[in-house]
Amino acid sequence: MAVHLDVRYAEALSWMTTLHAGQTRRIHGEPYISHLLRVGGMVLEYAETQEEAIAALLHDAAEDQGGRAVLDEIAERFGSRTASLVEQCSDSLEARNVPKASWRVRKEQHLAHVALAEPAAKRILICDKIDNARSILHSWRQEGDAIFHHFHGGREILWYFQSMLPVLRNETPPEWVWELEQILHQLID
Repeated sequence: MAVHLDVRYAEALSWMTTLHAGQTRRIHGEPYISHLLRVGGMVLEYAETQEEAIAALLHDAAEDQGGRAVLDEIAERFGSRTASLVEQCSDSLEARNVPKASWRVRKEQHLAHVALAEPAAKRILICDKIDNARSILHSWRQEGDAIFHHFHGGREILWYFQSMLPVLRNETPPEWVWELEQILHQLID
């Protein structure tokens, strides 16, 4: 059964575009919203509610664009359920001008947090990891290991993706787990 989308979804698309205007992807500098649209499209295949579909579009909003203040605005605009899903997908909720913990510490804490997340958040997260891993694989095929200097954790980004797999495996579609495994296999072996 397809999820019903109404005007709130269109509002989320518009707001997401405004929030992430000018933000680019790390490796090739394409507009960041391309990632959010791909993740949102994948999640729509299995989304059970419009709140989940909207959270997929906004999954990086609080983490990247203002922390708790943005999370509060998500709750106000799109409801507490959407905000809860975004929070479960976020590895930190620091405001832009507040330093974050080290990359490894944030990722270790996020893995523990995700283990307790609900299935809808895990569906968003695996789509996020698949899209990120696809992008890395594409660039790695062109540039080799040099692409890892674009990431705060360097090549450890692959450790993070591998560590996510067992946390996400049982509550996400098996074809998504398989795809992420295949991409990581190519990058690691």
